[in-house]
Amino acid sequence: MTEHQILKTKVVIYEHRDRLVKYLTRFITSLVERAATHDDSKFQNEELGPYSEVIGEFKNHKFGSPGYEEIRKRLDSALLHHYTNNRHHPEHFETGVNEMDLIDILEMLADWKAASLNAGGNGDIVQSILLMSEKHGINPQLTQIIINTAKNYGLV
Repeated sequence: MTEHQILKTKVVIYEHRDRLVKYLTRFITSLVERAATHDDSKFQNEELGPYSEVIGEFKNHKFGSPGYEEIRKRLDSALLHHYTNNRHHPEHFETGVNEMDLIDILEMLADWKAASLNAGGNGDIVQSILLMSEKHGINPQLTQIIINTAKNYGLV
């Protein structure tokens, strides 16, 4: 191979990497924006009042337990508002997870982990993923990808 061919190959590789950086930066920017604005709708009157009435009760019940679900039902109107305004929830979409994208899924995973620590459980994210996957009809392959992500990024 000539030095000219090697140089041309390096240019193609650098161009590829530059494009990849551009695309990954789009994902990163979206994640940073979502982190900065996550659950902002909870500060609106439609959600803040109802949450204020029950927020302290969640710590007494394991995530997904009957007690937890009973408290959650008292938030029905606030949750409807919340789901309407936050696309990281499957309930935001008419067909649930099928309309979500990978950025939605990542925010949803982080949200599930944070919620599992708020509740009276031990923050077992794998158990939360399994419960929520069943609730939302998430297929086994995507469920495993979500679990793998939780494990690979220290959420377990």
